[in-house]
Amino acid sequence: MSAASGARRRDLPESHLISVLVLCRQSGEQAEAGEAQQAARRRRILHHIGQLDAASADSHAAVADKLALAQGALRELDGDAVAALADYERAAAHAAAQGVEHIAGIAHERAAALATRRNLPTTARAHAQAACRAYRRWGAPGLVVRLEEALRKAEAELADGAALATVSQLTAAIAHEVNQPLMAISTNAGAGLRWLRREPPRVDQVSGLLQAIVAQSQRAGKIIQTLQALGQDGLQAGSVDLHALIQSTLARARPELDRHGVALALDLAAPHSRVEGDAGQLQQVLCNLVENAIEALAPVQGRARLLRISTGAHADTGGGIEVRVEDNGCGAGEPGLDAMFEPFASSKPDGMGMGLAVCRSIVEAHGGTIRARAGAPHGCSLVFSLPGGVP
Repeated sequence: MSAASGARRRDLPESHLISVLVLCRQSGEQAEAGEAQQAARRRRILHHIGQLDAASADSHAAVADKLALAQGALRELDGDAVAALADYERAAAHAAAQGVEHIAGIAHERAAALATRRNLPTTARAHAQAACRAYRRWGAPGLVVRLEEALRKAEAELADGAALATVSQLTAAIAHEVNQPLMAISTNAGAGLRWLRREPPRVDQVSGLLQAIVAQSQRAGKIIQTLQALGQDGLQAGSVDLHALIQSTLARARPELDRHGVALALDLAAPHSRVEGDAGQLQQVLCNLVENAIEALAPVQGRARLLRISTGAHADTGGGIEVRVEDNGCGAGEPGLDAMFEPFASSKPDGMGMGLAVCRSIVEAHGGTIRARAGAPHGCSLVFSLPGGVP
């Protein structure tokens, strides 16, 4: 075989790859094209991939990178982003092993663009940086400059999107958290009107309802203050007795516990119950966890409804305190435990999924951690720990 024919043989797989990339781009940009035109274009894509596959059988090491890159382009066109990313990464690895820097750069660049569109900033950044390194080794500084500029623009857009998402989550949190006291106010006001319309009016009953409305109004105001504080730089820190805070929270929750027939068990065994923190925010955590437990217990039939709150020392937080809120309700199940603290993740038909996300934000702002565990045989445990328990 002559040198010229050998070179042509080596260039042939790359020409098939370029054809696939061009055809895939045309198919994506001309999605409105007729079915016959798209079908013809797809047959050509599959033909070129078939040629690459056949060439790979003869010389796998020299063609594997191009075949994987072509397959990734087709999978991306078909909307299978996960498989496409895997193909691009495989192509980049094969190309790097063979020292084919321009193919490695193309594979990384396509992976970065796809990851950006799929809102995977960490993956996108890693592939863009790898593409820059490959193009720099290949001796293509113009491509490096273009990619670095695209990376800066993408990161700026992601930062703007993250800020907008934070504002949206805070807005949703306020709506979700304030909704419960507002619903209680509406219910109590309606009941009060019905008592007043009786003959004779039952003023004694209305008095109690008005007191409940005042309490719920104050609670709504406190919730808003707490959520606003999450966006501030620092906590309103002071010495907080968690045991006293738990007792206060349960006193407020007593009417709901009684209404749902929930038995309460307390085991406040932590040797030191004082922590440094914001009492209002920590009480919001306790309120959310207790309310979640009551809601999880409401559908339970055929067994006693039990809420257990316990405290103990937590060695991993340097002598801190651990608070456990357990119920024997319906539970989230193991697959759902990891997602419980994500914003907008809710198992309730009318829930917005912000209560536990707010809890996590508050606990982490205090230097602590919060996690969920499945109960046995029923229910769920929500456990948070805080550092620095002091006598």
